[in-house]
Amino acid sequence: MRMSVAFLLVSVLGPHPACADTAGSAEWLQEGIGARQLGMGGAARATAGDVHAGSWNPAGLSAREPEPWSVGSMITVAGLGRSVASLSVARQTDTSGTFALTWARRTIAGLERVDDQGSVTETAAGADDLAALSWGASPFYQLRVGASLKVLHQQLFDFSSTGSAADLGVQVQPWLDHDIEVGVTLQNAVSFQRWNTGTTNAGARAYGAGAAWRTWHDRVTVAADVVSVGGAAAPAIHAGAEVWALDQLAGRAGWNDGRPAAGLTYLWKPYQLDYGIELDRQHLGPIHQVSFLLHF
Repeated sequence: MRMSVAFLLVSVLGPHPACADTAGSAEWLQEGIGARQLGMGGAARATAGDVHAGSWNPAGLSAREPEPWSVGSMITVAGLGRSVASLSVARQTDTSGTFALTWARRTIAGLERVDDQGSVTETAAGADDLAALSWGASPFYQLRVGASLKVLHQQLFDFSSTGSAADLGVQVQPWLDHDIEVGVTLQNAVSFQRWNTGTTNAGARAYGAGAAWRTWHDRVTVAADVVSVGGAAAPAIHAGAEVWALDQLAGRAGWNDGRPAAGLTYLWKPYQLDYGIELDRQHLGPIHQVSFLLHF
């Protein structure tokens, strides 16, 4: 299994680097960062509100905790030597909104280059690096807006690329007397990627819309998103629910476009530990994600 998957990745990313944004970078970035959101099946366009909001809906950065600083780290572990790690820092200002910096790296170990006779000629690890600057602000109480600027570098064998992209997001609370929020996002509103082979391409645009309802004194949240990615046959459906059974403990479950997901949170202010699990999109076993947040 490992050999066949490695061969598939090399065949896509090697001879046809122009396709790599669809097969490689775009997919892992659209999975988002943050175990809490993963455990809710990726239904985060309306609920994103922590230091990881930049990867889901940057407008949610302005809905963070009242503390001026937040730090978040995350690690994802999947089968076949795949992993993602990230570090995010957010600063909330009094007049200019909230700014966040995020670094993330995806690695795939043990990739094998195979010649026409099926012999392995080279083994290496593929790596994608992301750096993002995100901003979110609330012009007035019921409206939040945000934007993210991303720079991405990919490396696999002797192929490499550098690109950039911009995301936009909005969150709205339509009625003051109802705890309902709506979120809208546009990922890769502008994007560009250049390979060392001279090939250029743009990342697939993704349009997302979601709604969330909070009830039972904000202890229960139910959310659902619809995301349409350019080139995909059908939009992806995300849904999830979260319950704070205790002030320090929350559980959640979700449905990530056909894959079940679940998660837990332990809160001991100013610290927060999140865990999420879901099934792999390529049916290669479970994906585990752990996030750590600190507000100060």
